[in-house]
Amino acid sequence: MKLDRQDHFGDKLKHTGNARAVAYEALSERLSRDQDIDRSKTKDNIYFGRFKSGKALVDYWEEMASEYRIRSQDGKSRKLAQNAGIGFAGIVKPNSEDFSKLSQSEKIKFLRDSYAVVVEMYAKKGAVIDCAVIHVDEREVHLHYFGHDPEYKVNQKYMSLPFHRRLNTEYPRRMRALGYDVDDLTGYLEETANMTDEQKLEYNATRRKRKNGRSSAQYKAEEEQNKREQELKAREAALQAQQQALEESKRFMSIAVAQQAQQLVERKMSDRHCGKIQPSYMADIRSELQQYALLGSAYKAAHTTAQHRYDTVCRIGDISNSTTNRARELYDMFVSQVSISSVDNTLDSREK
Repeated sequence: MKLDRQDHFGDKLKHTGNARAVAYEALSERLSRDQDIDRSKTKDNIYFGRFKSGKALVDYWEEMASEYRIRSQDGKSRKLAQNAGIGFAGIVKPNSEDFSKLSQSEKIKFLRDSYAVVVEMYAKKGAVIDCAVIHVDEREVHLHYFGHDPEYKVNQKYMSLPFHRRLNTEYPRRMRALGYDVDDLTGYLEETANMTDEQKLEYNATRRKRKNGRSSAQYKAEEEQNKREQELKAREAALQAQQQALEESKRFMSIAVAQQAQQLVERKMSDRHCGKIQPSYMADIRSELQQYALLGSAYKAAHTTAQHRYDTVCRIGDISNSTTNRARELYDMFVSQVSISSVDNTLDSREK
């Protein structure tokens, strides 16, 4: 981000912020309304370079910028414009899902090494990294760095796509050389390589809605909202999976009822072949009807149990097992509870 002397936080110009506001927020002053900051840990933030105070840093930038003169071809000179970049800021914040797996000391070592790599990369372009800070007082540890360009060509040198592309490829490569498992980053050129002009316009419109022009608190609030939306989608998917599990369990129960009915029919046919007398045969028919009634009650009880189980799953959001496994677990539980197999035993005892 280019930092200038205008009175704005970063909402007027793309990739631009007020030097004093941004430095005061990140460095020792910690002038921020961010609710995620744990003020008891602020004293443990780790500083690098010449400056710890945002005021001292920006005063230094202001002094140098006020003395700088732009020379034109006709020999005249002029001061820097008010919106000229007197400094710049960057952040190193790895993906939280992967970074959270490291210990605190491993995270800090990674960021220390990142700082050394960043200093060398900017130095190759003639820039100076004046200071940096590792924030340990927020939800995830990360690094902020601040620097300036002695030629005051921040836009041309450091806000350009070629430089961003270099950061996206050289930084990961340098970190891998230090033993870190870091993937190459993707920037505008990589992400839009295979897009049509219409898709690029839509992509650019989406990018403008991101963090640029927002305070850290606003950015985090939107990130939190996005996280809640993702969790809601995951929960909806879980409920759909549980509904499918319920349907599968009902299907398994239908199969069990059909099997029981088939056994009754087969016994009826066997009785006829054995030459049972008419009254005895009619008694078996009545018994068969009773067994169907018992099976219907058993299936109804199983269905009720399934619905209770489904309601419980919805409340607790349990998605630990696959749908098929959950359905089979439900089925086994239903069979044991309603004791469908006991129907056969009843029939056997009556025949005896």
